[in-house]
Formats: sequence, C-alpha cells, structure tokens
Amino acid sequence: IGATAELKMARHKELDIEVAIKIYDRKKMNNMHLKNLEREVEILNLIKHPNIINLYHTYENYKSIFLIMEYSSPINLETFMKGRPFKRINEDEAKILFRQIAEAVSYMH
Repeated sequence: IGATAELKMARHKELDIEVAIKIYDRKKMNNMHLKNLEREVEILNLIKHPNIINLYHTYENYKSIFLIMEYSSPINLETFMKGRPFKRINEDEAKILFRQIAEAVSYMH
C-alpha cells in the first residue's frame, strides 16, 4: 500500500497466469498524480523488455484506476541483499544481477 495506490496479486483465468493489479484511488490523487500516472502508462505501453515489468491492460471507473501488470516476485533487490550473509553476494550472482540491470537501463536509453 502506497500513498495513492494499492497492489494486489490475482490470477488471469483465461491465460492462467499470476498478475499484479495496481489500484489507484481517485480520491487520493491530485492533478499532478494523474499526470504522472498517465506518463507512467504511456511509457509502459512503449517498452517491452524481459527485465522490465510489462503492463498488460488498464481499466478505470469513477472510483479507481487499475493497472494490470506482469507479476514479479515480492522480493526486491534490497530485500534479497538484506537476507544474504554479511549482505554480500558472490561474483557469479553479482554478474547476473548487474547484467540484468545494465540491459534494462541500456534499453531505456
């Protein structure tokens, strides 16, 4: 749960895949929030990369705005690192993570 959105996991029945649903409460959003959300959706619709979360669909009603997105593990890099002994990873793991991050950043540029 964030300042303007809540995130839930769901299952797409037809495709039989897990998805993340980002739910924005219109009451909590001002014009700046709406502009930023429009920009986020516009950018996500333009990009397709294996190391960047995909946006599948958007839906809105009078109360909320829903972003149906690719589901990813709830463990982010920070949480992953905190769970490691001495907060370190070996060189092989570091190479894989760094390559994924570098490829995503390169794609965005």
